[in-house]
Amino acid sequence: MLKNIETDSETKALLEKETRNLLEERSFAWVLFDYCLNGKIVYIDIFALLNLFINVKVYIETEDMHEMYLINAMLMRLRHEGSKGKAKELASILDKQLSYLDVKGHDIVAKKDYRAYKIKIERLERFIRLFKSDLKHIKIDRRDNGDAYVCELILEYTDFEVSREFESTGIKKLIRIYDVLSCVDSGGIAFIDEMDSNLNDVYLCRLIEYFMYYGKGQLCFTTHNLDPMISLKENKNSIDFLTDNKVISWTSRGNAAPERCYRNGMIEDIPFNIDSTDFISVFGEV
Repeated sequence: MLKNIETDSETKALLEKETRNLLEERSFAWVLFDYCLNGKIVYIDIFALLNLFINVKVYIETEDMHEMYLINAMLMRLRHEGSKGKAKELASILDKQLSYLDVKGHDIVAKKDYRAYKIKIERLERFIRLFKSDLKHIKIDRRDNGDAYVCELILEYTDFEVSREFESTGIKKLIRIYDVLSCVDSGGIAFIDEMDSNLNDVYLCRLIEYFMYYGKGQLCFTTHNLDPMISLKENKNSIDFLTDNKVISWTSRGNAAPERCYRNGMIEDIPFNIDSTDFISVFGEV
């Protein structure tokens, strides 16, 4: 991430020196932010911090996204407090945001950004075709909406076409994570929660291997699938096990494989002490 920050060579050298032994305790973003706040770096380097934030992408499953709930809750509170001054202004902003979120399965694209959006969809088409060889084209059905377009993606196959909204869960997942993966490919940092959900494990491992060997950025993800451990185990500091109260990093143990140790309950605080017979009392006859 340091090499992507646009700042003078003196500041880069300072950041490299000061963060070298701190990243196990604090993130690079926090170190940079702390330096800006305390005046160790001149104010213009705030743009370096903004550049870092722009190059970090986060993906979470739809079930864990709560924008509608939070915006509605804030609107109710603002309306309760009255419709004057700041409350009225914030309510207006939230109402507009809510209208965007209500456009299910569509993209809101500023007209000035439409050319870049079209190029992105062309690349997305090539990406999806790796998984669906019969995909011919992704058409953009756009509707005028003031300063923006409301865009619906139509996937055209050999014998039929289907809106993104009615595509399979797996294809919709690939469409959603494409932007996140592109960020990593260009040197950014991405966090993907439950990366294995709705993805074939063979495709999952091939994607991970690509970013191991060719990605310019950093891909961080959670998964319940053990297969990625097989690909990642040769790389130092690539596998962490999450328990209820701590993170346990995998370290090489001779010929021991992380996926086997995990499955056999040999990871601290993750004992798989459930046997198939334990389910008899739950599902068996009373």
